[in-house]
Amino acid sequence: AGTRCWSDIGFLLRRCPKALASAMAGPNVGPYPSVPHALPSLPADASLAAPPLPPLPFTGTLEKLSGMMGIWQQRTVRVDRGSLRYFKDVAVHARGDFGPGDVLGVGTEPPATLRLRLREAGGEERTYLLRAASEEDARMWAG
Repeated sequence: AGTRCWSDIGFLLRRCPKALASAMAGPNVGPYPSVPHALPSLPADASLAAPPLPPLPFTGTLEKLSGMMGIWQQRTVRVDRGSLRYFKDVAVHARGDFGPGDVLGVGTEPPATLRLRLREAGGEERTYLLRAASEEDARMWAG
């Protein structure tokens, strides 16, 4: 079973270090240790600090890497306490709808890409790649 974390899911595991450490252990995420309860140490560089968090609920635009076609497609992402949803068209139902405990891990990759490990409705775990407009925006989303 994955780590459960009740958090403001878009900024996404600020208070859940076990899940963050687990996310950092995935492939292509970086040279981070796969040690439970240990966070990777980062240089004390002010440019790595996350920007201030916007108030919730928060809606923004990210690009999602399509698993079928392998191309980046624009999606509207809505984050509120306990939920993360993404939409192809906000006038239509959500294409992805994740609640508390469904966010298993969050990491960032250059350039401006978020790696989200999520649990889908049927219990299957899946990794999503979402791209922000800038590195700063990616850090804001990742928290």
